[in-house]
Amino acid sequence: MRYFKERKTALIVAVIVSILTILPYLIGFISQGEEWRFTGFVVGVEDGNSYLAKMLSGAAGSWLFRSPYSSSPQKGVIAFLPYILLGKITSSPAQHEQLIVVYQLFRIVGIFLAVLASWDFICIFISKNELRIWALIIAIFGGGLGWIVVLTQQKHLLGSVPLEFISPESFGFLALLGFPHLAFARGLFLWGFTHYLQKPSGFGAGVLWLLMGFFQPMMVVIGWAVIGTHNVILSMVFLLKKPADILSERRKIKKSITKLAKVILVSAPIVIYTAWAFLTDPYLTGWAGQNNLPSPHIFHYLVAYGLMLPAAIFGLKMHIRNNRYQALFLIGWLLILPVLLYAPVPTQRRLAEGVWVAIVVSVFLVFSGERIFTRKWKVYLLFTIPSSVILLLGSLMVAISPAKPVFRPVAEVQMFRYFELQDIPNPVILSSYEIGNPLPAWVPARVVLGHGPESTPRDQIEKDLETIFSAATPASIRNKTLQEYQVDYLIWTQEDRDRWLWDPREHPELRLVYNERGYSIYALAEHK
Repeated sequence: MRYFKERKTALIVAVIVSILTILPYLIGFISQGEEWRFTGFVVGVEDGNSYLAKMLSGAAGSWLFRSPYSSSPQKGVIAFLPYILLGKITSSPAQHEQLIVVYQLFRIVGIFLAVLASWDFICIFISKNELRIWALIIAIFGGGLGWIVVLTQQKHLLGSVPLEFISPESFGFLALLGFPHLAFARGLFLWGFTHYLQKPSGFGAGVLWLLMGFFQPMMVVIGWAVIGTHNVILSMVFLLKKPADILSERRKIKKSITKLAKVILVSAPIVIYTAWAFLTDPYLTGWAGQNNLPSPHIFHYLVAYGLMLPAAIFGLKMHIRNNRYQALFLIGWLLILPVLLYAPVPTQRRLAEGVWVAIVVSVFLVFSGERIFTRKWKVYLLFTIPSSVILLLGSLMVAISPAKPVFRPVAEVQMFRYFELQDIPNPVILSSYEIGNPLPAWVPARVVLGHGPESTPRDQIEKDLETIFSAATPASIRNKTLQEYQVDYLIWTQEDRDRWLWDPREHPELRLVYNERGYSIYALAEHK
């Protein structure tokens, strides 16, 4: 196909990224043995388990998302649809392994999409092929100076880990290493901007962002904010024009605003639906209240982007003479960034999505004229790479040495399999958080506690667990609490025995049904 022939360089980069990022997962599978099973993840393990759990719910017949990390009543909502659909192509036996393989294939496809979209976006602004290649490499592998913070052993400086290691939205490599839906969303996000900047109609961008909403609905609103800011700046510049230029400029502004309206009109349904669902479903409202991703101290953003910003500003200053429309788009994105990062919403950190690509493009605009891309500039840009190297090496290290949470004990996985043989469909299981997180990724079940945002209300659940597991709690109160959470089974481990003074065998409503290698399962009396 002509499209791919013209993008051979981008395809080569995508292949390299795919090979590099698949290595930790292959090593993880190789490192399995008689005592350990690989979860399938080397970064973001808790979230990774939740994605497999969503896939497993799809395999079990679900079409709507209902979190397996809560026993609360749920209406069901169109969310995480790609994972639910992917789960339907898996089945027993060896279903967990199938889920991991499908997830990784999904991630690799996402890498190709994100790399191609980044290339297309870069090509709008950069005409020289060498610069395009360098810009793509930095956009994919680049990061800030957080690696210096890590090497100085200040990992939690000012209350946060450097952004390269916790925020896939702020850069690129972390998303490609571990989160396929973010890679897909990044690609559709950038393609939407490409259509907006190059096409006369906004319908193409709107359709792309409507599809993007099924991967990450919030990114649609980010896109609106960026192109909305672009139009505001265009209008402000228009007001400063001389009378002789007003007529032609007015037409341009009108076309741009019309394009913005079309983008919003086409992509709005998924945003409206998601907002309605989270406002009307008590479970989703509670989940949203717990899903806190605040932006760290401004210092971390200076560390993240400070190396590039001076050159980016210089590049934009040069480009505004060549193509004011494009330059004002990038300027608007950078100006709206601080507003997004500290907007009064719980997920502030996610609002930096894609801006790294805009910063990289702005830097390379420095060379849009006669300025030579010298070896000194290349060395300067290579200072952005070490954070991704650290991420990759760290992933390889955790894959080589089996340990929790990247691996789970074989005895634990065998205990999980007990629930596959029971007659109760989708049972509710009470356990520690450590057990509750991986369990729904292995068997179709619900847990009372197992995921930060999705187990809601988490604070109340943790208090109730202390009530249940306290030896001083009367049996009647303990039984009432178990019934309130609709518990079918209780998992008790050696860690629980060491932490709590209570013995489940002393509770009259519980019956021991499984006891192997330090893992015990108790069924409530009505499920004997």
